[in-house]
Amino acid sequence: MHSNEISYTQLNIGCLSRNKFWGEPVDRACRAAQCTSTLLCLGDGTFLLVDPGLPYDQMKAALFNRRGIAPDKISSIFLTHFHGDHAVELERYERCHFFASKEEIALGVGSLPVALEPMDDRFAGIRLVPLPGHTMGTAGLAFVSGGRKILVAGDAVMTEDFFRACEGYFNVVDEEAAKQSIRYAGENFDIIVPGHDIQFPV
Repeated sequence: MHSNEISYTQLNIGCLSRNKFWGEPVDRACRAAQCTSTLLCLGDGTFLLVDPGLPYDQMKAALFNRRGIAPDKISSIFLTHFHGDHAVELERYERCHFFASKEEIALGVGSLPVALEPMDDRFAGIRLVPLPGHTMGTAGLAFVSGGRKILVAGDAVMTEDFFRACEGYFNVVDEEAAKQSIRYAGENFDIIVPGHDIQFPV
């Protein structure tokens, strides 16, 4: 890997608590929600984990099974937003720095057991992308991998079905902002890693 290249691995494929595109009701959960967690590896060997959505012991197994590393190799964690299914057992990542958008930090949605820093440009080749709507501080990470423009979108894009329909989820804070974020994602990226599904090409 060259020093400016970024690789990424989906550690687990998330699922929704309810999916209207499967004919499920929107007013009650059909299963426990689980977010997609993604690991970014920078060219210098730095690992950045996005949205740890599994319990720590399960994430430990996923890191080993999908990338051959232990949690202590991760130096930083980025949260696309502060909903609990995207921030599971953060306190167990003892050596990590935790990042989010400054807007999400300012909103202070929910309570987290770790100190958060605003995401900045310290990670070469990775760009913060504001994607308001699901929460008004929701943000994703953009980078180039294998010549393709990748967006790890979090819940700005729930699944490919929601992307194609240009719709936010039932608990969206601002539906119009959510639609604008989805349109932006579709116009500017080749591959989207959604918040609760497998990656897909635009």
